[in-house]
Amino acid sequence: LNLNQRGSFSVASAGRPLLTRMALRLRFRHVSGDLGPFEFDDAISVQDVKERLLTEWPTDGPMANEPPGQAADIKLILSGKFLDGTKPLSEYRRDMGELGPEDIVTLHVVVRVSPPGDNKKAAKGSAAAPGDATSAGASSPSNGCGCVIC
Repeated sequence: LNLNQRGSFSVASAGRPLLTRMALRLRFRHVSGDLGPFEFDDAISVQDVKERLLTEWPTDGPMANEPPGQAADIKLILSGKFLDGTKPLSEYRRDMGELGPEDIVTLHVVVRVSPPGDNKKAAKGSAAAPGDATSAGASSPSNGCGCVIC
């Protein structure tokens, strides 16, 4: 393991070539505020980043009003593209541009809104509370937009 001045390091194992990994500093921008920066190895998956973000999500303040229930509810955006949870961060290095050792990359965060009808399915067979959106018919397509960003 060799660390250089740019924050990257090389890993070699018996009979394998050196792989260069980069430590990335990521900040997460949500409509209610920012999280981070946090440091990540660029070899980890986007899903692992979402898991860490879930554990770091604030429990007070404006961001606590829209907490994700699970890592799958978190959508990360870089350069106008949704990041694929199965890919490592290293696959998005081109979109991050040329980074110095102190540079921070900002990713935009969207917490997925539950699709219309999910509350209805969960409440099926049970009475809805007064004022509940499902009892008022708010999830019906005729009462508004049913758009969801996935």
